[in-house]
Amino acid sequence: MVHDFATLLFALGIVSYALAALGYYVALSQREANLPLSRAAQPALVAACVLHAAHIAWLSLVLRRCPVATVEFALSLVALVMVGGFLALARRSPLGVLGVIVAPLGLVLLVAAEFIHAPAEAVSRVPAGLLALHVTVNLLGVGAFLLAAIAGLGYLVQVRRLKTKRTRLLGVRLPGLNTLESAVHRLLLAGFAPLTVGVMTGAVFAHRVTSGGPELLRAALSYSLWLVAGGLVVLGRLLGWSGRRYAAGALVCALLGLAIVLLYGLSSHPGAGG
Repeated sequence: MVHDFATLLFALGIVSYALAALGYYVALSQREANLPLSRAAQPALVAACVLHAAHIAWLSLVLRRCPVATVEFALSLVALVMVGGFLALARRSPLGVLGVIVAPLGLVLLVAAEFIHAPAEAVSRVPAGLLALHVTVNLLGVGAFLLAAIAGLGYLVQVRRLKTKRTRLLGVRLPGLNTLESAVHRLLLAGFAPLTVGVMTGAVFAHRVTSGGPELLRAALSYSLWLVAGGLVVLGRLLGWSGRRYAAGALVCALLGLAIVLLYGLSSHPGAGG
């Protein structure tokens, strides 16, 4: 019964974090900055923060687990401090859009803290379909970033050709700069959504990262890609970035995505080590 209540707090925390992440993403995806939608996502994040704190308190006071003696609790506490700090800052500044990164990251750290040193029998109970979902959404995200990179490359080429007053490439008129910039932004946003799901589901397999090797490198690249993409869509909105920066960022995202796919291929190759 005692352990069941801890599991209930953990599950409700995950749901609240996921709802908050969805709310912030919907707000970010609007053409204009939508503060009401960002604020509407805050109650879910507040609930997640409260449930997260209750989970830590229950494990510490009832199950007698020291909250500062293990890596698992350290990760969980870091997430709680991060989320609580963000909620405090967001009340007095227009930083609500950052919730699209804070909410998923809080969920990732909460779940990783639970599974990073989980026993084999606990990990084996994870549904097999979750791994398939994890891989699928990651590949969808990478695919969107590749399309964004193509549009971004077209944007950079078009900028260069307009400077020389040439609007055609091999006899074909390229789309306008506004069209290409809009395509890059929309594709980055479209890729960020499934990649966020991939990051959140990947936390369940955090125990694999402790073994090092290709798994650790792939995880590092995946989180780097997610942070770069999130930085582009969030900072671009906050700072009003131009298409040139979006285009360059899309190329970086595509390169990181291709490196991740290559590592997937190498690790699954019959002759690959590890």
